[in-house]
Amino acid sequence: MIRFKFTIFTLLMLFSNFLHASASKGSLPTPAKIKVLTTTSDLQSLVVELGADRVEVKSFTDGRQDPHYIEARPIFMTQVASSDLIVAIGLELEAGWLPSVLKGARNSKLMPGSKGYLEVGPHVDKLGVLNYEPGRDQGDVHPDGNPHFLLDPLQAIKAAKAIKDRLCLHDSGYAKYYEDRFSSLKERLEKKTLLWAERIKKTNIKEIITYHETLTYFCERFGLKIRAEFEPKPGVPPTSKHIISLIDEVKKMQAPLALIENFYSDIPAKRIKESVPAFQYELIPVYVRGEKNLNTLDDLYEHLVQVLERLSLKVLQNKS
Repeated sequence: MIRFKFTIFTLLMLFSNFLHASASKGSLPTPAKIKVLTTTSDLQSLVVELGADRVEVKSFTDGRQDPHYIEARPIFMTQVASSDLIVAIGLELEAGWLPSVLKGARNSKLMPGSKGYLEVGPHVDKLGVLNYEPGRDQGDVHPDGNPHFLLDPLQAIKAAKAIKDRLCLHDSGYAKYYEDRFSSLKERLEKKTLLWAERIKKTNIKEIITYHETLTYFCERFGLKIRAEFEPKPGVPPTSKHIISLIDEVKKMQAPLALIENFYSDIPAKRIKESVPAFQYELIPVYVRGEKNLNTLDDLYEHLVQVLERLSLKVLQNKS
């Protein structure tokens, strides 16, 4: 009996010493990862960069989808039910489907206004804010501002800060970890933005045509004018009458070119090219993973700059 008690006592002492040694080495179990859902692949890439191995991140959409028009699938509700945080763009980008997903999931911790729900739109400098209530005859207008701000690297920094702050709120023990990763992202994007701006300036491209208002922030940041859009109104497909007016605009351009989001048809652009052979256009990704090997926002910005460089060479070749 004495031997048995001694053995138990010895085992308890050994276990206590093991716990003490583990604690002193910092090898106690770390808190569980934050389960994050994002509404776009761009937001997903930001959360991954800021959180790295402290987060598990899934996106409702991939880079080839238009996040205006997503079906509220049952699997989305299942994912919401088991997550800690939702990160959305806001500014009504997801208004057609996200409210239904949240309602169906019945997770009160992830409803708007809660710690588990973040819209980054209110944290950036917005373009296209209206001071009046638009009518339906104006198309799919976003009165609180254009939601495509992540195509401006400096606005992406502001969005990243909002995400970083929310991760710190959920995981305060790792606040310095998130702060350090945000500082690195901010410094890198600020430096690269200057380089991208210089390269775009060298293309001598002054204006472009786009399909939707997706590239507004990108063009504003890099000094490009949007001459016209394929959509006669936001969300309204181009009509024959509108394409004829675009042909007239293209003929007036020194370097006639267009960038078209790759989830839209290029048939209208082909019609313009038939009338104006010098017209150049390219289907482009506007979200992370919108094409192969575009895994970060850096990759996406670099790709768009390369597209402009490539199109400027084509324009020069046509002139020679």
